[in-house]
Amino acid sequence: MQTDTALPRVQRTITQEQIERYARASGDYNPIHIDEDFAAKSQFGGRIAHGMLIAASISEMMTAAFKADWLNGGRLKLRFRAPVFPGDTITTSGIVKRVREVDGRQQVTCAVVVRRQDGEAAITGDAVVMTAMDQRGIFRQEESNLTTGSRLCRVAVDAMGGDHAPHDVVAGAVAAVRGGGIQVSLVGDPDQVRAELAKHDVEGLPIDVVPSEGVLVEGEPPALALRQKPKASILVATGMVKQGHADAVVTMGSTGGTMAAAAVVLGRTPGVERPSIGGPIVGLAPHTFIADLGSNVDCKPAQLLGYAVIGDVFARQFWNIKRPRVAILSVGSEAGKGNALVQATSKLLSESHLNFIGNVEANDIPLGRAEVVICDGFVGNIIMKLTEGLGAALSEHLRKSLAGKLSESDLDHVIKDVYDLNNVVETLGGGPILGVNGVSVVGHGSGRADAVQRAIGTAEFAVNNGFIAKINEELSQIQQLVDN
Repeated sequence: MQTDTALPRVQRTITQEQIERYARASGDYNPIHIDEDFAAKSQFGGRIAHGMLIAASISEMMTAAFKADWLNGGRLKLRFRAPVFPGDTITTSGIVKRVREVDGRQQVTCAVVVRRQDGEAAITGDAVVMTAMDQRGIFRQEESNLTTGSRLCRVAVDAMGGDHAPHDVVAGAVAAVRGGGIQVSLVGDPDQVRAELAKHDVEGLPIDVVPSEGVLVEGEPPALALRQKPKASILVATGMVKQGHADAVVTMGSTGGTMAAAAVVLGRTPGVERPSIGGPIVGLAPHTFIADLGSNVDCKPAQLLGYAVIGDVFARQFWNIKRPRVAILSVGSEAGKGNALVQATSKLLSESHLNFIGNVEANDIPLGRAEVVICDGFVGNIIMKLTEGLGAALSEHLRKSLAGKLSESDLDHVIKDVYDLNNVVETLGGGPILGVNGVSVVGHGSGRADAVQRAIGTAEFAVNNGFIAKINEELSQIQQLVDN
């Protein structure tokens, strides 16, 4: 048995029926799990799954890996970090982090993690199992479902990108690796990165340091910066994906620099003229993907069609929505409303295989009227910045108006909830650059360690679910429509 061996993954979608079945079997009828009206008024805003129902997926994974050894005395030490809601898809993974002999047997300690589809860890912790050894003192691996060939998801992390680099980037990367299933290469100034690593217990963890020189900062002209800083951290990290040394790259640094690096180094996806950024930006509609969010202020109809296809794949992959509703943002919901770009794009969308429902207005977005909403980057960026500004302004307004009416802790909770609802990008950690030949995830520049950890989780999910391959497949189907 070797450390860093990956455990067999378990993935499942949690349904309300499963939750109610678990309630009957366990006798746990807490209304937060089964009473929709009660749960809607709670801090979660809806019903959540029992923690032990989610933890059962860890036992399922350990049983697949260790069989009777796990069933006959495996132990869990878990920390419940985030709720899981009906409809969420969870992925359970683990990695062997320590092996030692105890009374003639091997004690195997595995780091385990259950992640939601948005990359956030719902449960983290350790699973400990005692396994038999043969006469030579070697673990009987042929009796398990483990193989040392099981490969971790390799993530190149730009350790120098973001407002709080390298301190929070390193801390978030270490936390992600401890969760299992991930190997990290920290790309940056070796002295600074190693100084931060020294603050953590990383013995035995699959973490290495890759040297780079320079950082691309927000505000620099991306094309010029790429020429002047060829060994910058984001370029080196992205190059590792191109060279096959990493499966994904993650950064909290310059969005423009990250997009330029992804486009130049990884190349554009066939059928995509320009890469874009997109994703959920309104907390009241967590399953609404919006693109473009600012990378391309002037778009052509074919570009918006491509973004719609990417959004359709995103919604199916990350949210498990079988047939996402696709809409175009306009000044009216009636057919024919909108400028020339909206009308020309609507024609392409109506002729595509997508579930196109027509126009939506901006006030439809928080109501979740569509899972995919497309617009040019000029409009999309205005919506995103307005949403973020409302979150900050409403939080300040509530602090003043509710002061003295709520306890300090309750007030902080309300304000955080309002802020998070309107700053989804910061809360989720990051999202993938869309339309490039590789997984490149960019997060909010102000993101702290927990945001870095979630961004790495998003990258892992995209890699393990073949996000790029599915986008390429879907785009190839619409190329003939665009060419005509």
